[in-house]
Amino acid sequence: MELYVSKPMHEIEKVIDHVIEDKRGVFMKKASYRNSLREIMRIAGKDGVDQLKNWIIEQIETTNTLPRGIIVRRKGLEICENMEKDIPSDSFLRT
Repeated sequence: MELYVSKPMHEIEKVIDHVIEDKRGVFMKKASYRNSLREIMRIAGKDGVDQLKNWIIEQIETTNTLPRGIIVRRKGLEICENMEKDIPSDSFLRT
């Protein structure tokens, strides 16, 4: 499972390094992205992870900012719902 999260995180980190100049807060946001990707992997599998990874990268590239963790979790929740996956009530995506 971790392999399916590490590679997408590496891709996100490369985009962050290339696009984001002000690195304040990056560590916490990357931790949130990683947790969101892990939860998506658990619920929706690799396809869900790829969708969320692509969305995060697109947001960074188009806005030159990092999406807030809560926004990423909401997008992850939306992806799972669109894939008709059952999302546990205690899921990280619901926090």
